[in-house]
Order: sequence, then structure tokens, then C-alpha cells
Amino acid sequence: YSRELSRTGTSIGGSFRSDKDSIGRVGGEDGNKSNHVSAKRLYSMIGPDWPYGVIGTLCAFVAGAQMPLFALGISHALVSYYMDWETTQREVKKIVFLFCGGAVITVTVHAIEHLFFGIMGERLTLRVREKMFTAILKNEIGWFDETTNTSSMLSSRLESDATLMRTIVVDRSTILLQNVGLVVASFIIAFLLNWRITLVVLATYPLIISGHISEKLFMKGYGGNLSKAYLKANMLAGEAVSNIRTVAAFCSEEKILDLYANELVGPSKHSFRRGQIAGIFYGISQFFIFSSYGLALWYIL
Repeated sequence: YSRELSRTGTSIGGSFRSDKDSIGRVGGEDGNKSNHVSAKRLYSMIGPDWPYGVIGTLCAFVAGAQMPLFALGISHALVSYYMDWETTQREVKKIVFLFCGGAVITVTVHAIEHLFFGIMGERLTLRVREKMFTAILKNEIGWFDETTNTSSMLSSRLESDATLMRTIVVDRSTILLQNVGLVVASFIIAFLLNWRITLVVLATYPLIISGHISEKLFMKGYGGNLSKAYLKANMLAGEAVSNIRTVAAFCSEEKILDLYANELVGPSKHSFRRGQIAGIFYGISQFFIFSSYGLALWYIL
């Protein structure tokens, strides 16, 4: 935006059109560049912080097992109300003390988990940004003259790519480990209580998983890459702010706002369609879940 506008003396509209075209070319060029990075390489970057990962993993397993244990305690409490009064009081007091102890353990485990995984995430972010900045400084002078390597674009990449790296490697791994602990604890408790009902519920898992997978595939496929669409608008705004004197000299504030609004029209419509269809798939997945509950209750009767 800055080059076309600064070189134009009279034709303001032409400069903005050429800048908009250059933004479109940036999106097209970025779409053709895709490098595959293996998961092994991603997780190797947190290798220096493996002691934090071990402690955080153990805490994540314990944190994930809290919900099945909580449900088990509630079921025992409800059963105790059908006993005689003295037995009910004794059992309920026991469960209350267990819940109080479980609450203390849960708070402690969650605090330790987020502390250690947070340290891993911050160190990973710092490590990624240092490597990216080092790689940027090693480029030739002509590399910085390209439209895709402006100062605002490089700053945005330093911020967003490192954050995305932390989200993939640390944050999502934390949720995955918690879910593994939840599933393992649920299966152990379920098979110990009644293995027949457990097998009936497991028979409905393909439907539940298919509902979730269809939703995820839609979000990945039909949803498309919205960040790339918003990147054009962000680049336009960054270049306008960095060249605010040139914009003010040509009285082009309204023109900039119109261009920015036009860049947001497409992503806005796309996001609306994506949200509606994602809601439909989410409803289907929830239908499968509650249908499995109904099948289990019907089998019990």
C-alpha cells in the first residue's frame, strides 16, 4: 500500500486499486506455499523441558479422572438414601469427607498441571520466536522488499506462529492427556460395576464418534482457512497505520475504511455459513450421545 500511494501524485483511486490487487496476490502466493512439518519435529522442540512435561502429564491424568470419580461418589450417595437411617448418615458423612478431600486434591493437581504446562508453553514460545527472528535476520536485503515480507507481516507472523505452536504442542496436548485419563478411569469404573451395560454403551460409540468426526471434517474442509482471509484486512490496516501521514495528506481515510470493510465482507459471510452448518452437525452428535443414554436405560429395564 505504502509504495503505490507514495508514488502517486494525482490518481489516488488508482493507487488504492493497485494496492488491493497486490493484497490479493499476496493471498494467492501464500496459498501455494505449504510445507509439511511432522509431529515428531514439533514435539522435539519441547525436549529441553521434559521434566515439566512428565509432572504435568501425571497431573493431567489425575485431573481427567476426577469426573468419573465424582459421578461414582454421587451414585453411592444416592444409593445410601435407600438404606436405613443410621447407615445413610454414616455413608453420607463418609462421602462428604471424600468429596472434601477430592476437592483439595483437584485444586492442587490443576494448579500444578497448569503451572508446569504453562512454563513449557512460555519457554516454547520464546524458543520459537528466537529461531524465527534469527532466520529472518539471515535473509538478504532484497527479501525484505517483497510484498509478503513487510514489517507488519513479519511482526504478525512472529506473534501468531509462536502462539499457534504453543496451542498445538502444549495446550491441545494438555486437553488430550486429560481426556485419556478420563476415558481410562471411566472404563475401569464401568467394567467393575457392570460390564454388560458397559458393552452396550460401547456399541453406540461408532455413532457418537462419527458425529464428532463429521463436525470436525466440516470445520476443517468446508470452513476453510479464515485466518488467511483476515490476513489481507490486517495487512491493509497495518500498512495504513504505518503510512498514516501519506493517508492524511491525500485525505484518504474514508477510502481506507471502505477498503477495509470490503475485505471483511467475504470472511463475515463465510463465518456465518460455517457457524450454521457446524451447529447442525453439533446437534447430530448430541443426538447420538443422548440416544446412547436412552439405549442403556432401556437395556437396564
